[in-house]
Amino acid sequence: MTSAYISVNGINLRDIAIATATTAESINWLKRHGLLNTPQNMLFWVLGALERDTRRCFLVAVEDRSADTLLEIIQERALPGTTIISHLWRSYNTLNQLGYRHFTVNHSINFVDPITFATTSHIECLWKHVKNCNKRVNGTARSLLQSHLIEFMWRYEFKDEIFGKLLEQIRHLHPCV
Repeated sequence: MTSAYISVNGINLRDIAIATATTAESINWLKRHGLLNTPQNMLFWVLGALERDTRRCFLVAVEDRSADTLLEIIQERALPGTTIISHLWRSYNTLNQLGYRHFTVNHSINFVDPITFATTSHIECLWKHVKNCNKRVNGTARSLLQSHLIEFMWRYEFKDEIFGKLLEQIRHLHPCV
């Protein structure tokens, strides 16, 4: 099966771990140490999900972490019946009512739920990779954030065959007559 570039941005996933992240986690450390003074309007929120078996992911820049915003994106990209693992965040409280199997991890108590063995460690690892890519380009302008996320998703999905997949995509989008 050939994956099309477009599929990366519109994939439907099953069995995912989700989380929101911002540059805030990184910036808060710098602020505590007096190294940075960043206004709130400079922070970017990103909703991300990582499928546990295939390692496919989606990353979407969001304006806020409200339930309406996050649930709309999850419903667009996660199939009904999907198992979703997340940290405790009230915006995710209605996932069970929307037809998903939702497990939570309370990071203030433990990082793996002792009953369900749910963990968000895989999505946290994905955030590390996303942030490292962002650091390599000295940050990202808000207007370019989603395009950087799309590039990251594509490279993450095809990491072992980037050049071949790039040629395949060019051939798919611009077939020779």
